[in-house]
Amino acid sequence: MKYFVGILVCVAAIVALYWIGNINWSNLDANGVVQDYVTKQPIAGAKLTLDCRESHWHGSTSIRTVEAVSSQDGRYSFRFADSWDCDWVALIPEKEGYKNPLGLGLPNTIFGPFGGSVPKYSWLVANGDETRLRLEGWLANARAVRPSPAGPRPLEDYMMVFRPFSESKLIATDPQDIAWVRTQYCERLTELYSKTSPQDRERLANSAYGAAYEIHVGPYCKPEEGAR
Repeated sequence: MKYFVGILVCVAAIVALYWIGNINWSNLDANGVVQDYVTKQPIAGAKLTLDCRESHWHGSTSIRTVEAVSSQDGRYSFRFADSWDCDWVALIPEKEGYKNPLGLGLPNTIFGPFGGSVPKYSWLVANGDETRLRLEGWLANARAVRPSPAGPRPLEDYMMVFRPFSESKLIATDPQDIAWVRTQYCERLTELYSKTSPQDRERLANSAYGAAYEIHVGPYCKPEEGAR
């Protein structure tokens, strides 16, 4: 009898340890602040939806979704009972007049998933800041240093600037933004193009990106024509 009881105690202990080991203790104090991505100021009255997910070998499934609303100082919190078993979480902020940066396609920017812990910060982008953020992101790409091969390569150097320029043309719609794109790209693209060979220019004309200078850069960079 004692032997049987001992086995039951051991089994119970193993089950208890396994259960405790699967608790996500990082969410014992699950709180954070939602902020404006540009100003870093807290945003009150934002709705935050927490998607608590369970991982599987073939992906993940949602266990539950819960909501919270940020306080006057932008703070939000979630109950431990709603997040103790999350393998990873996705936190989606929403508020009228703002956009979730996750869906904006901002270059060089990564938002979530955040792992199993409720993130300490969540971000929203004011509608008025969206265009400039995207333009500045593409400009950062255009200024990046080509990793390899080393040395001047006129065709590759031109394309490294042309691609962000092409994306920026699609984003810039008002005169101020169009003027900004011209200022940032036109002189540089003209200089880079002047260094390309006739063979390079033929390749650019036949590129899948449609990178011919005479068609896509020259006309756009003439203020009196403003072709896009």
